[in-house]
Amino acid sequence: MTDHCSDRAAPADLLTAADARDGRRTALEAICDAHYDYVVRRLEYLTGDRTLARDLAQETFVRVVLRIDFYRGTASLRSWISGIAFNLARGHSARRRRRAALRARCRSVSERSVAPSTPEEQLIAEQAAEALYVALERLSEDQREAFVLRVIDQVPLKDAARILGIPESTVSYRAGRGEARVRCYIRDL
Repeated sequence: MTDHCSDRAAPADLLTAADARDGRRTALEAICDAHYDYVVRRLEYLTGDRTLARDLAQETFVRVVLRIDFYRGTASLRSWISGIAFNLARGHSARRRRRAALRARCRSVSERSVAPSTPEEQLIAEQAAEALYVALERLSEDQREAFVLRVIDQVPLKDAARILGIPESTVSYRAGRGEARVRCYIRDL
């Protein structure tokens, strides 16, 4: 097993990776067995959630299997695998922050609208907001950004283009496509 403090590939790492690239299942299993607990611990430190850490570790090793051909031995296998795991954790955190910001924006829009006067209207408003959140999560990031700026926040086209750093026509197209997809999703509920 590779020394976890070393950033150099040990000869055993190179041989195991070569065997894994050649399709030897035992080599892939050995990589997973040797590094799984370490990866889970590091991910748990990053996320503060053992269940999430295990989920991200599973995804990490799926990617290891799919990308073993990209391991070049310039770093230890543990470092390479840790890089994959840390990138997944960063991506998860960024998605979670985007979703929280999106929910806050949607709540802000719903709070600016007329407040429901009955519990039934409140329930309907909450269900509509939840449907919007789900629909927005199904958009590509590009469409979601344009849709939120133009449709939810009602930012002028010129300002949205400046914020996103893209031409006005691209903002308009993405927001339009996003709006169409949101409408279809909500209509199909």
